[in-house]
Amino acid sequence: MGSLRNPIGPLPSSIYWRRRAVALGIFALLALLVLWVLNWGDGSSRTNTEGKGAAGHGPADAITPGPSSTGPAISQKPGGRDESGGGGSGSGSEGSKGSGGSEDSGKGPIGTGTGGAPVAAGSALPNCTGDGAELTLRSVKDSYRPGTKPEFELTVKNTGGADCKVDLGPKAAVLTITDPSADDPVWASDDCPNGSAAALMKIPAHSTVTRTVTWDRRAGGPGCATPSAASVPPGTYRVEAAVPGLSAVHTEFTLAKD
Repeated sequence: MGSLRNPIGPLPSSIYWRRRAVALGIFALLALLVLWVLNWGDGSSRTNTEGKGAAGHGPADAITPGPSSTGPAISQKPGGRDESGGGGSGSGSEGSKGSGGSEDSGKGPIGTGTGGAPVAAGSALPNCTGDGAELTLRSVKDSYRPGTKPEFELTVKNTGGADCKVDLGPKAAVLTITDPSADDPVWASDDCPNGSAAALMKIPAHSTVTRTVTWDRRAGGPGCATPSAASVPPGTYRVEAAVPGLSAVHTEFTLAKD
């Protein structure tokens, strides 16, 4: 054992240790070479038997298909819904719904606009009055060129701290146009309205309701009577707005010449 740890010989011990290291390296390389030769031979034998039958001498057995299904094939789309007819009926119902709106039937507030919410008749909500609400009126333009229909904005503002309701139906909220030079009425929104039902609107505290009314520039008369089919001549006119419970307001506008 002592000779293994401390080599005995005429040469220094470091030389003997180097010889031993070289010998061990050669032995390891030979072992790896033997393992590689064995693995290579096993792989080539497997390659030669691929594609042969169980005995390794012929082609592999053919793969036969399984039994075919005798049931009916699924041809309907998932969901089971008929796509050809559903869309048509849906669009038809939407069209009939749109054609039966409140604007066509003459029900609802005067003109068009935003703000507020409908209130059923007999509601206990207090009416808007001059103590807590304000009515204003303005002409969208100061002057209208020939062929342009004048538009007027009627606004009810709830300045109080509680909700209230106001009737903006075509018989309650009325716009009247007069000729100041002759003090004669030219047209009124209640001359021939589409409907006469009340249109109660709830106005929350510190909120407003605005309605826009368009005039077709033709003279009118009570009970749908039309004094003249011709357009009203150019000039300066006054429009007045009246709403139940609120003070009437007015403004002026001009129908310009050519």
